[in-house]
Amino acid sequence: MNRTTTIVLLALAAGCATNDAKPTPADQGSGSGGVVSMAGAQTPPAADTTPINGASSTAATLSDSLKVSIPLGISVKGRSRKDSLALVSAIRAGMKDTRWPVKGPALLPGSLLPSSRIVAYYGTPLSKKMGILGELPPNEMLAKLDRTVQEWQKADPSTRVIPALHFIAVVAQGAPGRDGKYKLRMTDSLVERVYNMARSKNALTF
Repeated sequence: MNRTTTIVLLALAAGCATNDAKPTPADQGSGSGGVVSMAGAQTPPAADTTPINGASSTAATLSDSLKVSIPLGISVKGRSRKDSLALVSAIRAGMKDTRWPVKGPALLPGSLLPSSRIVAYYGTPLSKKMGILGELPPNEMLAKLDRTVQEWQKADPSTRVIPALHFIAVVAQGAPGRDGKYKLRMTDSLVERVYNMARSKNALTF
């Protein structure tokens, strides 16, 4: 590579770096202290707010209107600018009400969540290495589930605890079955067996 070619390449690289450094139209005129409002529009920086940066998001000052100063230049790796602004708006919406369960539509009659807590034991009776359903004999496993449910109920009396058995009905295997797929599906009789165990404790099955 001769000297003339090297100079031309350096000039092109400098030109690209200059273009990359130019602010986008959305950033122009906002200054370094501009913030994004709840609706995603640009507003002047408020004097009584504390900017949130990547290191200390909890340092924000929340007023009655929950004004949070977030730099306009905020961006999340892997997200476009539009997605980043949408993320900021979603975070602010969540900061309006931090109570649990989150504010939402009225629950349908018979709904289990979020008003209840489901405590489940999982596994398959055919394997001692795939969960407690196979590690312990059925009666011993169910007695332990009862104790676990009682522990959770004692820890949080205000939330109903519902026991459950999570049955692994399909297991991956190293060789293809008759259908050519590398999975083993449990028999109907085994599914019925786990269902009856759960039913004996008035527990859910899934």
